[in-house]
Order: sequence, then C-alpha cells, then structure tokens
Amino acid sequence: MSVFNYYIDEFLFSYQNNYLKAIRVKITSDKRDFRHVAAKPYVRVLDVSTSVDAFRVEISGNQKEINALFTIDAFNSIATLNHISFGYGDKEIYLFENVDINNNISTLIAPFDGIVVPVADNYWLVNL
Repeated sequence: MSVFNYYIDEFLFSYQNNYLKAIRVKITSDKRDFRHVAAKPYVRVLDVSTSVDAFRVEISGNQKEINALFTIDAFNSIATLNHISFGYGDKEIYLFENVDINNNISTLIAPFDGIVVPVADNYWLVNL
C-alpha cells in the first residue's frame, strides 16, 4: 500500500514567458504511483457543495509527485474543511479528508517572497 502526502504552497510558474503566482497542491507518494496513462490525471478540492479542479496537473519525471496548480482565489468559495481528491479520468485514487486548505497554504520562500508578479486568478483563467 502506498503512502500519500500533500503540501500546499504559493508557487511561481511560467506562462508565455511571464511568471505568475498560483497555489500549488503537491501530492507525493513513497512509490512510483503516478504514471502517464490514457486518462488525464486530476486533482480536485471539494467540500459538501462545491468542487474546484486544478487548471494544470503535471506528473514528475520520477513518477512520485503530482503538481497541481490552482488560481490564487480558487478556494474563496470553499468551506474551511474540505477534501483533496486525485486520480485519473473518473477514477479516484485517494482522498485526503478534512483539510483546512486556506490555513495550510505556505507563502513563497525567500528570495521569491519579495518579487512582485501578476497572480493567476479566476479572471485570468477565464480570459485565456
């Protein structure tokens, strides 16, 4: 049986030669659980009435990590305690329950915390 962990942080990513700030949910495994298959991987944050899917999901080269990016304001309409679900297509692999997303987001580490960059928010995502 695999052991899964998660980490939530502010993250800078490159889009069209510009850096943007988003929220990353990194899911790790002690085994090589994340593979490139026909079904697309997903990461979803949900509460009893709302769910938000990551706009970008990538599997690491060693197949032990999934990095999922969410807009900076993606969790504004989500309840305090929510769940993080991940899987492929419509098949859920694992569910982290009762995660306090908004109080577990680590801020950018130095020296990146002082850099002013545009944010990837819901307005930005809708206008892509």
